[in-house]
Amino acid sequence: MKKAFVLAAICFVLTFSACSEQTESNVSNSDTQSEALNAAQEVSDLPQSVQSEYSSEESDLTSESSREHFILCFGLYDEENNAVEVYCSSTDSGIVSLYESGVNNEWTKITDVSENESYSYKITEDFKEKKIKAVQETADGKLESAAFSVVFSDGKYICEMSDSDNDKVFDFQEKIYGTDPDNSDTDGDGFSDYDEIVVLKTDPLVKNEDGDLDGDGLSDKKELELGTDPRDADTDGDGLSDFDELNKYKTDPLNADTDGDTVIDGAEIAMGLDPNNTATFGVPDAEYKTKQIIDADSDSLKIVNKKDSPFTLSLEITASGDVSGSLIAGRSGYATVIQSDNQIGEAIELRYDGGEIDEVVLHFQIADEYVRNELNLYPDVEELHGVKRFNIFKYFEDINMLLPIETTIDTQTNTISSTVDELGTYCVIDLEKWFKNIEEFADMQSE
Repeated sequence: MKKAFVLAAICFVLTFSACSEQTESNVSNSDTQSEALNAAQEVSDLPQSVQSEYSSEESDLTSESSREHFILCFGLYDEENNAVEVYCSSTDSGIVSLYESGVNNEWTKITDVSENESYSYKITEDFKEKKIKAVQETADGKLESAAFSVVFSDGKYICEMSDSDNDKVFDFQEKIYGTDPDNSDTDGDGFSDYDEIVVLKTDPLVKNEDGDLDGDGLSDKKELELGTDPRDADTDGDGLSDFDELNKYKTDPLNADTDGDTVIDGAEIAMGLDPNNTATFGVPDAEYKTKQIIDADSDSLKIVNKKDSPFTLSLEITASGDVSGSLIAGRSGYATVIQSDNQIGEAIELRYDGGEIDEVVLHFQIADEYVRNELNLYPDVEELHGVKRFNIFKYFEDINMLLPIETTIDTQTNTISSTVDELGTYCVIDLEKWFKNIEEFADMQSE
């Protein structure tokens, strides 16, 4: 059964790109068919690369004895030449015979072709429907493809793969999977074969009535009914699980911004706003300002707070909009210009365009190995001992200068903080080194 998953996965790619309803018969479609044909020709070489998508139990796929034998036959209508381009792909070598259905469903041989070759079937007389299939005699016996239909519709012919139970899984694919082409739910668990194979990626031959693949509290069956993704606990990516959206917040699990006010549902909950009300407190939610905490381990600060950084940055920002979802933090564009021996770590640039800012509190927690004085040049100056010697500086673009800003020290947590009214470029300076450089510069000037 496991090897069939691989073959069917390949065939899905092949046939959904090649055998869906055709509206054109130009060269580009033929090119697509050729690419599909090449993919099918390589089917016996693909299992090892594909198997990781299914299960580690498929290790036997690479053995010669487990190779599946099959032949595929499909077509494209060429309106310009009033012909059906018939494509064959087989896992085996040998001459392939093409057959067409005739009166009373009798099969008549059309021609012989080599495996993996195409054939142009000229339409010389009009008909409502015909079927075409391929048969190949191999060293291991006869291979026979599922037939495809050539149907006259809306003034032209179209090629359709057979899907007897209308479950969107073609009959030839059902044969590979071992499912019943006349039963859309082979194992009778309430999930169609298509849903199990394509959406859930579960075994269509094993019942799965009570499954919950993403563990969000909603059964797979319920998620398929709702249109949510049974393999993703947060289908719309708004920070709320599908279960909570439906049962706790009454929001739309398929819409990240249920009330359409430009603030996503998860952010509204975090900010104390109502995701079903565009103006929770009488003003538009997008304009309502709240204090938002951006922790050091948040995604928006992961570029700044690297493993080897001498500090970790966290923020308290009073602003409108969703700061955590729109904050951009990284190495400042001025970093090279303002870099000096006085500085620890890189200069950080912070930007936020998602709303209006009232206040920002910057917290730089200094790593333990940087707290102890490196030079100890001013042993009698208490303010320059340990973490106290660090100060936050801001780069002022309008005057092109890096200047110190008021900084508070928490010696218990080795954290230095500053309260500002805007974002921009900030860095941490070791004042012991800074004063030393100032003194050396003054000495040079006096000489």
